[in-house]
Amino acid sequence: MQKLSVQWKVTLVSGLCLLFTAIALLSISAYFNNQSKETIAQLSVSSLKGKTENLVLSQAQNEATRVKGFLDEAIFRSQTLAQSVLFLKRNAEENYTNSSELRNSVSEILKLAVENFSNIEGAYVVFEPNQLDGEDGNYVDADYAGGNDKGRFAAYWFNNGTEPDRKILTEAQISGSESMPGFVSNWYQCSASSSNFCILPPYINGQSGSSVLTSSITVPLIDNGKVIGVMGLDINLNQLESILLEVDSKLYDGVGNVSIISDNGVLAAWDQDSSRIGELIYQDESMPHSLPEWLNSGETQVNWTSDGKWLQVFRPIDTGTSNWGVYIQLPVQSVLTDAYKLENVVAEQFSNSQKTNWLIGVIVIALGLVVVYFAAYQIVKPIRVVVERLKDIASGEGDLTQRIELKQQDEVGELANWFNRFLDKLQGIIRDVVESVSEIEKTAHGAADVAGNTRDGSESQFREVDLVATAAEQMTMTASEVASHTENALNAAISATTAATSGQSVATESAKSMNTLVERMNSAKPVVEQLERSNDNINQILTVIEGVSDQTNLLALNAAIEAARAGDQGKGFAVVAEEVRQLSIRTQESVSQIREVIEEVGVGTKLVVAAIEDGNRLAGDTSLQVEEAANSLDNIAEAIRSIEELNAQIARAAEEQRTVSAEVNGNVSNIREQSEGILTNAERSAEIGQRLAALSEQQQSLVGQFVV
Repeated sequence: MQKLSVQWKVTLVSGLCLLFTAIALLSISAYFNNQSKETIAQLSVSSLKGKTENLVLSQAQNEATRVKGFLDEAIFRSQTLAQSVLFLKRNAEENYTNSSELRNSVSEILKLAVENFSNIEGAYVVFEPNQLDGEDGNYVDADYAGGNDKGRFAAYWFNNGTEPDRKILTEAQISGSESMPGFVSNWYQCSASSSNFCILPPYINGQSGSSVLTSSITVPLIDNGKVIGVMGLDINLNQLESILLEVDSKLYDGVGNVSIISDNGVLAAWDQDSSRIGELIYQDESMPHSLPEWLNSGETQVNWTSDGKWLQVFRPIDTGTSNWGVYIQLPVQSVLTDAYKLENVVAEQFSNSQKTNWLIGVIVIALGLVVVYFAAYQIVKPIRVVVERLKDIASGEGDLTQRIELKQQDEVGELANWFNRFLDKLQGIIRDVVESVSEIEKTAHGAADVAGNTRDGSESQFREVDLVATAAEQMTMTASEVASHTENALNAAISATTAATSGQSVATESAKSMNTLVERMNSAKPVVEQLERSNDNINQILTVIEGVSDQTNLLALNAAIEAARAGDQGKGFAVVAEEVRQLSIRTQESVSQIREVIEEVGVGTKLVVAAIEDGNRLAGDTSLQVEEAANSLDNIAEAIRSIEELNAQIARAAEEQRTVSAEVNGNVSNIREQSEGILTNAERSAEIGQRLAALSEQQQSLVGQFVV
């Protein structure tokens, strides 16, 4: 950046600002475009979801209405047939018609219903006991008249696949204790106890030879406000499948699942797998787990699954006594296809818009850079004029009479104006400076001469002070050596005094020890003499023992002789005598050895007595010599103490001399350092004077370049 021209700097900075601004605006535009795209996508999806919900709910309502119409038609037929049966009963009562004819007429109505209506798989009438004609007892097991095992009228006509057929319902089947294929246990009690019609749960009916999903619709037979029986029709629910297929085809080309569910959760119709019809919804994993709750609540439900795959709609069918419902399930991908297409179109348009914006941005940036470049050129042009004028002034050998001529009134013109005014002021200043420099040059030369003289005097003074400092240092060193030698002599005198005192003490102790030794040797002499006397006594005792031993030896010899005379009887005595004789011989040998030892002890004792006497004599002489040495050591110690006192005085004097010499040396050193500092300052003053003179000359030459 420092090497770039102002024009390029302005262009570069402006270009960067323009580039940053364009990128920021384009980025913000892209961000808001993306937000708008997402908002449009969300709104389109939300709108389409709402429309889809309304459409599906509408179709579900239509289907529910059609199913309800189908069931209402079956209910109406059941009620119409029930009224016909009641009419026959009242007519028979009024005309006194034979009960057998009445029963056959009722049975015929049921047969005709099965024959004439294709969606009716069966029809049945069951009267309460004796409520039809009061003659149940006459028709026990009378199949021809519809009598069951109790005589009650309980005829059931059904389609066997080719023609209507009849069977009689037993009491066990009516009460529910015996199950009937497909029938719930309360098929009779539902209407009989509620006095209202009932739609029974769907079941698979195979009486016609094929599996048909059937639901029974029962209505009560009420006479004078009393339930006297139940009329029922088995309705074929296969017609519901065609309704589902028609509805499914109208919903997104049949991609969804449509089903009709009875109040007990049985699939009454399903457009996916007809084989599953009649099964409980719990057995199909594709059905939502919450569907039984929706069925029981009887309310319309719309649910988008959490995984985002399915739209689920449930519409209840109000039959009056039970909750049936229509369940529609559509894949979200198919439902929101238009929204996704719109989102893709919007995304593509936004992408193209972004590309266009970026292209336009690049073009605008390029054009902006060109404009900025030429604008910077026009801005810098007058500055270049100023630069050329300044070059002329700088290269004109200091000619301050030149001026910049610009007619512009902008910042550059103001710069030239103020620069001219600066030159006007500078011209007067330089004129004054030229005059001052001449005076400074003269003063600088005078100062240089004075500084040189001062330096020479300081050098002479420094040499003299240096000699004094050297002498003071030598005197201090001599005083230190004297003090050191005096201190060594004092220490030697103290050591000699200590040694003399120790020698005196040793001599005194030696004299005492000699005297003690003489006394102990004198006391040992009587003991040795007594030992000598004891040796003599022992010799006498040994002489006695030796005589006894001789006598014992003689006695043993005599005893041996006597034993020899005694023969065998004296052998034991001879052995004892021999042992005694041997003991006597050993005793004599021991006495001889003891005498030899005692004689040696006696000789040693005499030598000890002689040595003690010699020792006493030598100890006495040594004691006298030790006393004389002690007296000499006393004299030596006294003389050393005198020397010690003199050395102490000399040491104190030497220490004082060393202290004074050190102070003198310190003062001289300070003077020398100050002299050295003065000399240094004088030299620096001389150098400064010389430099000042040189600078004044240089300044004179520089100022001389200006033309004022």
